[in-house]
Amino acid sequence: MPYVATSSAKVVKQITQQQWPSNTSLFTSDTVSMYTNIHLDHALPATLEFLKSSELGQQICRKENINTSTLAAALELVMRNNVFCFGDTSFLQTSGTTMGTPPAPTYATLYFAIWEAAVIPDFPELQLHTRYIVDCYGMWTHTTNTDLDNNNWTLFQNRMNSFGTNHQFFSQQPAFQAAHIGIGRTKQ
Repeated sequence: MPYVATSSAKVVKQITQQQWPSNTSLFTSDTVSMYTNIHLDHALPATLEFLKSSELGQQICRKENINTSTLAAALELVMRNNVFCFGDTSFLQTSGTTMGTPPAPTYATLYFAIWEAAVIPDFPELQLHTRYIVDCYGMWTHTTNTDLDNNNWTLFQNRMNSFGTNHQFFSQQPAFQAAHIGIGRTKQ
């Protein structure tokens, strides 16, 4: 994926290999509550649609020999059946990306990368944008029109922050719920 950092050395190389214009600002961002804010009913269809329909997604599937039907079934099983313990009580996670499961980091990274690939090309002021899981680093070259530059910066922030928020889950439920499933440990 074009905006996902594979190593800190690559990020340092991207930054130091060129001279940046003096009107360029550095910025960082951090995704808030990434796993708990990725709802399966939005993320799974968006991810599968990307893998099946986009040129980049199809390339990934061919290169990695991914069968999207098998992937969909496996993710559905893992993401809807995460049981975790807190103290002596077990819970079934009923929303968000399943915390602590092996596919969660890759799944969450891909989900956000799909949005980045749709949004970032719309902002030519964005000279660099790279992300490692939840941490982003970027460089924004300001235009001479301050009002336009400020408006575009605000628009960029709003678009990056809006992915998935139009899904009914976000307007009908809190960002995270866990259903107690009544499995406890006997104290001795």
